Amino acid sequence: GDRLANIHIFNKDVLIIDRSLSPKDNQLVLVIEEDEFKVKRVSTKNRKSLLIWGVVTYVIHAAQ
Repeated sequence: GDRLANIHIFNKDVLIIDRSLSPKDNQLVLVIEEDEFKVKRVSTKNRKSLLIWGVVTYVIHAAQ
């Protein structure tokens, strides 16, 4: 949806997630929150509170 537009991820885009990487500051990660997957930007402040599923390595934009 539009919620991710501020980080340039739009409806129908495809995210490539690497579960083998450890997240670094300011990277986008896929987290599990309230039984749903959500994309968040990780920082040293919020890293311990997040259940991180993987690191976003690529965003493939849908052709319009």
